[in-house]
Amino acid sequence: MLIGLVSVALWLSRHWIAATASGKISPMTNTQPFPAHDEASFSPVDRDRLLNPPLSSHPPRLLILYGSLRSRSFSRLAAEEAGHILTRLGAEVRFFNPSGLPLPDQPGADLTKVEELRSLVIWSEGMVWSSPERHGAMTGIMKAQIDWIPLSMGAIRPTQGKTLAVMQVSGGAQSFNAVNQMRILGRWMRLITIPNQSSIPKAFQEFDEAGRMRPSPLYDRIVDVMEELSVIAISGEFAFYLQDEFIDPLDIGVEVINPGETVYGNLLQPLDDLGRGQLGLPPTGPQRFGIQTGEPYAITDQWSGRFTGQVYADPQRSEYR
Repeated sequence: MLIGLVSVALWLSRHWIAATASGKISPMTNTQPFPAHDEASFSPVDRDRLLNPPLSSHPPRLLILYGSLRSRSFSRLAAEEAGHILTRLGAEVRFFNPSGLPLPDQPGADLTKVEELRSLVIWSEGMVWSSPERHGAMTGIMKAQIDWIPLSMGAIRPTQGKTLAVMQVSGGAQSFNAVNQMRILGRWMRLITIPNQSSIPKAFQEFDEAGRMRPSPLYDRIVDVMEELSVIAISGEFAFYLQDEFIDPLDIGVEVINPGETVYGNLLQPLDDLGRGQLGLPPTGPQRFGIQTGEPYAITDQWSGRFTGQVYADPQRSEYR
């Protein structure tokens, strides 16, 4: 029964492909490219802007947020340590103090701190979020700051395309709940969150009385994260024209003259003959795989690719002009 159903399906597929190839069945009834769009709104790529962007006249601008109000806040101390490293790497760093920030959507609240936060986000080109882990999650103070950052402000998207690094501190064993949550939020805010991250267990043991972090592998990890954040990755699209002559040495080819015959001979016929063999029936014809042509043919088309580069915040490696 199953073989019979397979044979029927193959027969229908074969005849549908043959009909499509002969033009009896049209796979598309509307050839208008974008009927739901205004063609006048589509602009070609501006090659001058893409390939010759203006050089920045300032160091990278990085905003650091932390998620605790305690006088000896370890998430703040870790954030300040990150700020020291970023400043040494050549970035301009600013902090936002969440003290006095109202709860999101609080009626009648003084929005002075909200306006300060949003102006810093617009100013920044990247961010660092540092939060304690409390009850297996980031703190409400951390989340409130992110909730006050809008996805859009009129025609401005304050966070889209900017870079983000995430850090957390814990009072006990090492955990990654807070950084994982912040990664989700970063993606939701359309930030490019770097792969590296920092999680400091038993944070009370890692800082001296002056609030500086003691040398350790945990400190080295913060250095690694900030170095990765300070490398601003740039990527773009480019197109090139390729014209060459190609011959397939294995004679399996990619040149297709008759799509229906090609699909049938290389896929449907072997499957059909497999079913016929199970029934004791003779095959439909000689077996073959690939397209039997070794003739050279030209590859002439528009091709696309990607390029990537890196701009370092370290003034020893990149100069701001």
